[in-house]
Amino acid sequence: MGSEDSSVDLFHLLRSGREGLQFERMFRALSFLVERWYAYRGDRSPDLGNGGTSQLRSIQFDKLVMLVARLWDALYARKEMLQFGPLGDQVTLNTGADAVTFPCPLQEMPGKHGPGRAVYDGQTPPRFIVSVLYQLQQEDLLHYFTITPPVEVAETGQRRTALPNHPDTVVGPPVQFGSKKQFVDRFLPREVEVISELELAIRRLNPSEIRALGTHENCPKTIASIKWEFHALGRRLGVLQRLRQSLVEGRPFPAEAQEWIEYAEEAWSKASGNRGAYAAGRDRIVAELSDPEVLSVFQDVQAPAQEIWEDPRVVRLWTVAGRSLGLARYSLTVSAALGGGKKTSGPLHEASAYCAEVGIPGLPDSADNLISADGKLLPNARDLIIEWVDRILKEMLSC
Repeated sequence: MGSEDSSVDLFHLLRSGREGLQFERMFRALSFLVERWYAYRGDRSPDLGNGGTSQLRSIQFDKLVMLVARLWDALYARKEMLQFGPLGDQVTLNTGADAVTFPCPLQEMPGKHGPGRAVYDGQTPPRFIVSVLYQLQQEDLLHYFTITPPVEVAETGQRRTALPNHPDTVVGPPVQFGSKKQFVDRFLPREVEVISELELAIRRLNPSEIRALGTHENCPKTIASIKWEFHALGRRLGVLQRLRQSLVEGRPFPAEAQEWIEYAEEAWSKASGNRGAYAAGRDRIVAELSDPEVLSVFQDVQAPAQEIWEDPRVVRLWTVAGRSLGLARYSLTVSAALGGGKKTSGPLHEASAYCAEVGIPGLPDSADNLISADGKLLPNARDLIIEWVDRILKEMLSC
């Protein structure tokens, strides 16, 4: 959290004026959609990829906001908000009831693993949606959501509340929910129709489908998002450079290996793993939407799965992501062996075998072939691993 003064500077635009009205309406619409999602008791496909949870955690909620904002902005852009007189000498603002009359005031900003919607005033760092809503909740300003960060144990052993953007933070509906009329009474008729359509479409999505649809929209942006993960490892964060130096010095590197795995898994999910959830969620929404304009906009902004994942550029990125993930997992077992792990041969064998499957052959598959009697990396093994780290890093940065 920022200081009290910076908080006031950041949130003044949520409290007054035209922007404040737009924020309040958007938060109100999102709250209504979240409440209806939780209240839905119909069929929803099992979400094995999300542990079978029936809750929206911070990442899934963030992607729900991305999806809703994307559709809302596209509908807003379809209407001619400026109307000109017959001679072009008069200009009026179209605020008719048949249009979405304001864009989503949350700006799309780059985050840890790609873009998210945030409050940004151009002076202070962007504040992403869950953090914004949590602070409003803490300041007793807004009760459209119930945001519950998990309790974590600090390095000192003390228990503390995690930051609101923690992956296990749960975003739920308000404690008290009035009628639909109370939630949409400040919207114009066409906006109410759009919100009602979104309610019917989104309520049947499971959390993984929400996450996939919010993460992806078309092929070019998917390519850019995968490259974001690659370049974070190689340039922005320097993870692999630090890991390589640890290999040279023969010391464990668990933090770097775990961070590599995190970014490699994100890249692999975007390059391949999200396809099934995206396709299922897109098909479900297309089947549910009955409003011709909303359906048309959705099909325009959310490309069919095959247009994204069958593109040769994405297929190549998937190959690189798989190799990166394989070597990342292997590096974690190497780090454990350097740390004195006595049961590394099993994990090493599995990790080496996976690496061979994705095109990284010949890595040591047992502790005897990796670690000397005095607990050091064997020179041949060290040099081979470093060679592959360099090759994978070059592959990622060349994409």
